[in-house]
Amino acid sequence: ATAAQSRLVVMMPFIDVRGFEWLRNVFEAANANVEKLLVLRDVDQYAVDLSVHHGEWLRGMRIGIRDYCVAHGRGRALPLETFHAKIVLADDRLAYVGSANVLGSGDGTSLEAGVLVDGQAALQVARLIGGVLRIARVI
Repeated sequence: ATAAQSRLVVMMPFIDVRGFEWLRNVFEAANANVEKLLVLRDVDQYAVDLSVHHGEWLRGMRIGIRDYCVAHGRGRALPLETFHAKIVLADDRLAYVGSANVLGSGDGTSLEAGVLVDGQAALQVARLIGGVLRIARVI
């Protein structure tokens, strides 16, 4: 988060109370003038968290919220394309990609792994995030 100079994106499919605490620490570590985006899956399940419990803080930090969930046509086993990736992207230069959801169980209870990448690898992650942001619903 501190490495971001223009944009910090956190993409997490699941989040809970402990995850929101972690998220607060991440976004507050970034410079105030950095664009901050949070991409969630199925935002409706977090309506109370996003509007009541954390709404004032999210608005105060000017954190943009996106919902990435794409409907498929008939005949598909799964009606929606979602994501399972857990990514933190600082500009196009540095990215964390890992398995840990921002849930209490991702903080020491479950075996999780992740990598921190820079250079060309981070640029590839940034391209992926760019595609997601182009089609994600703005909340």
